[in-house]
Amino acid sequence: MDEQHHKLLEEGRVEELIKIFEKELEANPNDYKSKKDLALVYGMGGRLKDSIRLYEELLSVKPDDSNALVNLGLDYHKIGENDKAIKTLERVVEQAKTKNMEPATLSSSHTNLGVIYESMLDFDRAVGEYKKAISTYSDNKTATKYLQKLKELGSPDRGIFRTRVSSEDKKVTEIWYYNDAE
Repeated sequence: MDEQHHKLLEEGRVEELIKIFEKELEANPNDYKSKKDLALVYGMGGRLKDSIRLYEELLSVKPDDSNALVNLGLDYHKIGENDKAIKTLERVVEQAKTKNMEPATLSSSHTNLGVIYESMLDFDRAVGEYKKAISTYSDNKTATKYLQKLKELGSPDRGIFRTRVSSEDKKVTEIWYYNDAE
């Protein structure tokens, strides 16, 4: 994305960006970058099936595109396909063992794995993934925030859990429950 696209994104003009990238892709259907940008904004705009379809197409051309894998894994999670999400994000972790990868990308993969494990009520694995995310890239504010939140709330045997609820406007809402009665 260029500077103008980032500005539109910051302003929340996702639908406008979708139209721009659809036109770019229509003009050049094999352009990898345009397809990747469109996949990203489809995901941001809640068009997850379209986003997933494009990421799968991209990965059939470049199976080691770690950024596409991270975004695809997150999209799988958003539609409730946690097994696919975990396998996809673990591919990024495996790739990092043999190729030079941006620490932020690997850290994002660990953060997303943490979010998935947390949503599955597997708090030990979630904490482990958040810690890996932070140790890989210390500026990962999302993993730091999620790990801190779990620490503040206590442990699973004290009754915490988080769930995701899809509302009519297709936004994901996080709901935390905490039972401090002991």
